[in-house]
Amino acid sequence: MSSKHITINERYYIAEYLNLGWSISKIAKELNRNKGTISREIKRNNSNGKYSAHLAQESSKLRKTKCKPHGKLVNSSLVIYVQEKLNKHWSQEQIVRKLILDNISNRVTISFSTIYR
Repeated sequence: MSSKHITINERYYIAEYLNLGWSISKIAKELNRNKGTISREIKRNNSNGKYSAHLAQESSKLRKTKCKPHGKLVNSSLVIYVQEKLNKHWSQEQIVRKLILDNISNRVTISFSTIYR
């Protein structure tokens, strides 16, 4: 079974197969997808009881633009600073507060959860 995102072509196939009265299981088998994936796709992109491949693709693009990637520490001096404090058994909260207090992270904001990563 495929683990990638549903493509625009697959969405058009889903719409066509639904118009032909195919079951979710049959569509999933034809597209080599899990039937739960097909079911979610149809439920997520169902407008007025009708699945539209075009609207589904536009909705998918919109969701992707709203998705914010998790930040990672890339500033090497900041990574070293955080690692030193963690080695001294400082809590994540203490590290962030010290960074703010000393204005060390003047161009980068850092959260507790970023340090956990």
